[in-house]
Amino acid sequence: MRWIQWTLPFVLMSSLVLAQDLRPCQVGKLDPAPASPPNISDDPGTTDPQCWEINNTFSFDHATNPDGSHSDFEDFALDMNYGIKPGVQAKMVIHYDSQSVPGLDTQASAFGRIEVGVKQQLYNNEQKQLTIAWFPTIDFMTPGSAAVRHGLPDTGTNLTLPILVSKRYGPVALVSNAGVILSLSDPSKPAQALMSFGAGMNVTDSTIVTGEVYRTSAFNLQDQATTGVVVGMTTKVSNNALLYMSLGKTVGATADGSAHFYALTGIKVLFGKGSASPQDVQINFKRRASTDN
Repeated sequence: MRWIQWTLPFVLMSSLVLAQDLRPCQVGKLDPAPASPPNISDDPGTTDPQCWEINNTFSFDHATNPDGSHSDFEDFALDMNYGIKPGVQAKMVIHYDSQSVPGLDTQASAFGRIEVGVKQQLYNNEQKQLTIAWFPTIDFMTPGSAAVRHGLPDTGTNLTLPILVSKRYGPVALVSNAGVILSLSDPSKPAQALMSFGAGMNVTDSTIVTGEVYRTSAFNLQDQATTGVVVGMTTKVSNNALLYMSLGKTVGATADGSAHFYALTGIKVLFGKGSASPQDVQINFKRRASTDN
């Protein structure tokens, strides 16, 4: 496994942020709404204007295949977000992947997929604690990558069109996602549906716990279906950093016929000049803070 070299940027950035007070983009009281990462569900909140949010994420997927064999898939994701203006956030994710078969001397590593998207809030009522956004995203294989040659999966170029909704009830927040995935590289490929429902709760002002159920399938909601559950936790470790982690597994039949168990951990760092004074800025786990009742 090559996880040590993947985590080098993670360690360097963590050390930088933990050692400095990078005002004014800072972590305030954490919003309990489940967000990605560490969840599959994403919340409709956006990064504050002129602030950067960088997620350094390491994930591990262990698959038990129909023939009884096992395989591991590892991913390091550099997830960069920037607040363009209130309610609008740009996003780019670069993946570096590795796939191995335990017991066999075979392993492939290469730059994987790139995701580019813009999240835009469509409705945000702080009094009702209700926010709705959409998040069109295009993903494609890194140009020039050796991933396909090394046997890593390539699903072509895709357009994902999700709607994100969150509703706050005191210390608890509910999030739901629903959308469609369209293949741009293979128009004959059937569209896929995606949906998820999650809940999060403040344990303290600096720690939240989350849980969710997700499902992907063909557009008829039956064929090629995969259902899974995820539990996660996020905690504040400095004025500019959050540590997050999650565990998940598939439930029942899956689209690829394999049962999956996955684990994820990473650190979120915040920096930038911001658009308000330090005392007015609160970056609350990928969404602007809304006023508590």
